[in-house]
Amino acid sequence: MKVKKVIRRILAGTVVASLFFTSAVMAGDLETSAAKTKESSQSCSNSLDLSDTNEKWPGIGPITNPKYGEGGWSYVYYGSKIYGGVRYRVLDKAATQFSTKKTILLDSDVVFSERPYRLSTDPYEWDGSDLRSFLNGTTYGNFYFEFFTDNERNAIVPSYKSAPDPDDGTFSGAFTKLTGEKIFLLDGKEVSRPSYGYEDTQYSHTRKKKDAGGDDAEWWLRTTDILPDDGEGIGPQIVYNRIDSLGYYDYFIRSMEPSQIAYAGTNKEGYCPAFNLDLSSILFTELVYGNAGEEGAEYKLTIKDDKIQIAQGADSVTRSGNTITIPYAVSGDRKASAKRISVLITDEEYVPGKEFTSGFVYKVLTDDADINGSESFVLPDAYANRKCGRDYHAYIFAEWMQEEKMTDYASAPAEIMIPDKEYNIKCSVEGKGSAKADKNIAVAGDTIAITATPDKGWIFAGWKALSGNITFADKNSASTTFVMGTEDANITAVFKMGEIKLNTTKLVVQKGKTNKSVMIAFTNDSLGRVESTNKSIAKVTAKGNKLYVKGIKKGKIVVTITSKGGLTEKLNITVQKGKVTTKSIKLSKSKITIKKKKIAKITVKAIPDRISTNEKISIKNSDKKIASASVDQKTGTVNIKGKKKGKCVITVKVGKKRKKLKVTVK
Repeated sequence: MKVKKVIRRILAGTVVASLFFTSAVMAGDLETSAAKTKESSQSCSNSLDLSDTNEKWPGIGPITNPKYGEGGWSYVYYGSKIYGGVRYRVLDKAATQFSTKKTILLDSDVVFSERPYRLSTDPYEWDGSDLRSFLNGTTYGNFYFEFFTDNERNAIVPSYKSAPDPDDGTFSGAFTKLTGEKIFLLDGKEVSRPSYGYEDTQYSHTRKKKDAGGDDAEWWLRTTDILPDDGEGIGPQIVYNRIDSLGYYDYFIRSMEPSQIAYAGTNKEGYCPAFNLDLSSILFTELVYGNAGEEGAEYKLTIKDDKIQIAQGADSVTRSGNTITIPYAVSGDRKASAKRISVLITDEEYVPGKEFTSGFVYKVLTDDADINGSESFVLPDAYANRKCGRDYHAYIFAEWMQEEKMTDYASAPAEIMIPDKEYNIKCSVEGKGSAKADKNIAVAGDTIAITATPDKGWIFAGWKALSGNITFADKNSASTTFVMGTEDANITAVFKMGEIKLNTTKLVVQKGKTNKSVMIAFTNDSLGRVESTNKSIAKVTAKGNKLYVKGIKKGKIVVTITSKGGLTEKLNITVQKGKVTTKSIKLSKSKITIKKKKIAKITVKAIPDRISTNEKISIKNSDKKIASASVDQKTGTVNIKGKKKGKCVITVKVGKKRKKLKVTVK
């Protein structure tokens, strides 16, 4: 058997002579021991953003699992009641093999002081051993009670294991069950499990070596076994399993005879506690040493303290631009210890135990908080135009900060609603009219109703967005909507001056006949309505820009045409029994003198006008060599062009009525 080394106890790199502390030290509870700690070494300010500097994450953040069979552990400091955190290897950051809860499995990276596996009166198995009782004892002098604060104890879950896990190592007979222990030792199969970073081999392996005050140490496994009588007078014997100072998976044998049982108890190998932490109790992970997410990185945890609560204060959360002010109220038995107020912003809803490595911002609001108060911070640009509660979530915490390698404590998160950023809406006009929106201030995503009203004689011509990066539902509609963007909106209603004109103001219609020649011309306007003083005399119908007038009975009426812009024109209508024909015509001139190649225009006016009679203008030229003549039926003009010196007569006829025009060409 190898010469046993004296194993000294290691606590966070400090050699401690004995586990059993003085009664004065042991009597100190969580409050008094923490009161003796130094102020946290982490300097924080209101503008600190730890997600940007990769120092603090929600949940277990960047903690990684070991390399398969090759070590490469992340480390967590835990157990801070008296001496500060002990460094533990992270064997599995999301274990499911020990509890119905998802846990993080930790295994001490240092070897604690010599301790017998069992006393002479103990059963030889792990389940009844003195070491198991010592590790899980809930009174003074026992590991579980002495090394952890009440919050740390609350986060440790009972571990159960009734059979080897398929991923465990392959050592035959090395499995030892767990029956609800809070603290336990690894067994032979677990210490050879590759997914825990250990190599599946019995032989010397530096990754199984652990340190005790600078010396390589031997440490207990929980595995024991019985060797039966070999038939030659030796046995039965107890087999105790351990890892020796060279990293061997080793054992030694003791006789089960009464004289040898006591001797077995003098073998005081060191012990390496292992335990499972409930992931849902871990609020934050903070980097202590190394590079986050890489092997060898060291972390400390922030776990939930039920004796600290935080809630939004009586006032509402307010916002000025991107500056957010949060009122808060801290309560609970340890409210006076919670000096840090922080805010966590996450892309996804915060769920205890959820792993966040990105999509969050953590900000310290103050490290000198009162029980009631308010603190401000600047919302990062990435969230400035997003909707809280839908696009992101915000939470506040009250934190009790400890020393660098000691566990911190915090309240459960309290969700808050950060108001959306508000933007101004300004309406202006181009032309004459008015424009308004249903609100002057809005947040991104709001639907804004807008209305334009032109002055009389003006018509709405469309909407323009001068700023705001917005799109109108219908820019050509006087009443429409747009969705608020992420900047102030400046919109303009455009109005143009309108005009309405009829091609006649007097119309004669034969009873029973329909006239289709009245045209309405609009400029920057359109037809609104048509009203008649007496619908029993004539029926007037508007289709597009044309009026249809049907004579019903003899009489006179006035029809008013109103544009959408409010302009009006009147049409006087006479209904007669007989056919409507031209009664007389009149030329704008009865004789003209023009030069060769020049043109003169003569206007022909018929009574009733040609809109009523639908009769065309015709002409007859006495000498086409002197001057040429043509008719523009639309405008009712005769165009005369001089050709050579001389005189001629142009006879103008409308219906049966004639007028002569004397033309002299010089």
